[in-house]
Formats: sequence, structure tokens, C-alpha cells
Amino acid sequence: MPPKVAPTPHRPLRIDLRPVGQRIYDCAGYRGERGFVRLLVTPPKDLLGCDGFRLWFVAEGGVLPSCSLALERGLLTYTLPSQVCAQSESEMQLEGSVGTEIVGLSRKVKLRFGESVQGEIILLGTDAPTIAQEVSANTAARHKHPNKKVLDNHRPGDL
Repeated sequence: MPPKVAPTPHRPLRIDLRPVGQRIYDCAGYRGERGFVRLLVTPPKDLLGCDGFRLWFVAEGGVLPSCSLALERGLLTYTLPSQVCAQSESEMQLEGSVGTEIVGLSRKVKLRFGESVQGEIILLGTDAPTIAQEVSANTAARHKHPNKKVLDNHRPGDL
């Protein structure tokens, strides 16, 4: 029998994007948290006919999209990455699509993140591998395959 894996801890945050919902969510989490806040998003009624959803965040001076999200029991679930929690405030907007076409957007809401005990020291990791890590993994994979001897005899222009 395989050992039980403990579930990843998280703090749920309900966000209602219907017209009656809040526009500002104070203390959506704390600066520097990584993958701890799980959003439970209620989409607006006019986007309920969409078959695809994506959340967009203003984070670290740029715009950060979520992965594609599926509606389950009237909610969209998304765990906030560290890039969103790195600053004291972030704006969020929901995009709805049908097929590959974007058909609508929700109103924007603000997420505010409290300061942690460390003050301005924010311990950020990266939620996705860096380019250097991906290159290292690809290089390692190229040197551990059954055709190594054959392929290593060819130059890039030969193939």
C-alpha cells in the first residue's frame, strides 16, 4: 500500500465577480507567500456560457496570466503564485472564452497583501523553472538516452 501523501496546505479566499461582490479584498494573503492562497472565484453571470477561463493579474510591473481554468460547481479554483503575492497590491480580472475566441471580461478587483513579520524582506522562490534550470534539464536528458553514442557523433548541421 503506497504511503499517504499529505495535502498541500492552503488558505481559501472566496472572490465574487458578480456585480454585488466586493471590489477590494484586503488581506488576500501576505507578501512573500508561495502557493498558499487558493482563490475560489465565482464568475459573473454573463460569462457562465463560456467554456474556458483565465485569470489575469498585474504583478511585478507586468501582466501575469493563470493557466486555463475549468468551471466546477460554479467556481474557478486557482492557487496564487509568488509573483502575485510579491507586492502589496495586485489587480485581477477574469477572461472568458468560447473555443479560442475571448468573448468577455469581468470587472477588475484589487487583492491587497499584508506585510509579513520580516517587513520588506520577501523570500521569493520561483514557481516555474528558470531558463537555466530548463537548459540544464534538457542537457542532462540529451546525455542519458539509449541513442547517445549514435547521436553524439552528429553535429547540429548533420541532422
